[in-house]
Amino acid sequence: MHRNIDRLFLDGDYPEVHSDLDMWSTVLQSDHRRIYHDWKAVVTFWRNTNDILKTWSAYYHIILDKISEKYGKECCLAIIIEKYRDGSIDQFDPENPELPEWTGEFFIDWEDWNDEN
Repeated sequence: MHRNIDRLFLDGDYPEVHSDLDMWSTVLQSDHRRIYHDWKAVVTFWRNTNDILKTWSAYYHIILDKISEKYGKECCLAIIIEKYRDGSIDQFDPENPELPEWTGEFFIDWEDWNDEN
């Protein structure tokens, strides 16, 4: 799913981003999202790579995981695409590449996300 979002939103493929973010998934399964799935992870990608596309990939990865956790894998791609199209989440602009902005809706504590949404 994440690589599909890379292709749709970023016109690329960033498997190393998803491998890094999901490195604990084999041990913790869906609980891996409690580690390294926050705004700090997005900022860390920028600081460690200085690669704007990888940073955006991390941003979309985390949002997709949070949507998937709340609504299920069956419809999470449709929901993130809808939120992308209606401007609910930042859109990467290759003509004016800037870092994504912090979005409180998706980058609050994981427990708060599940409780409030």
